[in-house]
Amino acid sequence: MAIVIQTHADHPHMRALSPLEQKGCVVAYPTPAGYALGCHLNDFKAIQSIQTMRSLSKSHYFTVVCQDLKTASAFVRISTPIFRTLKSHGCSVTIFILPALKSISKSIAHQKRQAVGVRIPDDRLTQAMLALYDGAMLSVSAIGEEARLDMPYAASDIVRLYPRVDYVLETRPVLTQPSSVIDCTEDHAMLCVRSGIGVIPDGCEFSDI
Repeated sequence: MAIVIQTHADHPHMRALSPLEQKGCVVAYPTPAGYALGCHLNDFKAIQSIQTMRSLSKSHYFTVVCQDLKTASAFVRISTPIFRTLKSHGCSVTIFILPALKSISKSIAHQKRQAVGVRIPDDRLTQAMLALYDGAMLSVSAIGEEARLDMPYAASDIVRLYPRVDYVLETRPVLTQPSSVIDCTEDHAMLCVRSGIGVIPDGCEFSDI
């Protein structure tokens, strides 16, 4: 059964979060877009657990959550125009899909396109978690698009949905709101493949899908 850790969203206590450093640990944590499942980027056991819990295919885009753009550049290729866009618009909620470098495991990158999503959070809780994960962590939405998105999810709901999660961080119930997703795998083009919360940069084209 998952262990619930109560914490403050704006003033997280690092000692309370320290169990998240354990090998193989999967944590469910609240974000501005709803609950997410996360783990250390190089923890393959935890990654496999997340894939199993969410029944994810090899064509799913994982998100690499990074403390800053410098950290992100160690995992994905960011062209100069895209870097300027990310720096000026920010990507605290919006997810940008970028070409994965060889430092990203093939088990994380999209099987065919070798790309991953990138997000740079500005909320203090996620940044506190990143301090435990050497500045980068793997993340995926805990609530699938097929679930109800018009109701807030509390820690108890996540425990019921994912009893095999190791830890659930509890702040307050959070509403699941799909974030905007921008495909930047082409150096000089941005394609919005999902319009949701978060900034959509000027000059984006929109997918017909």
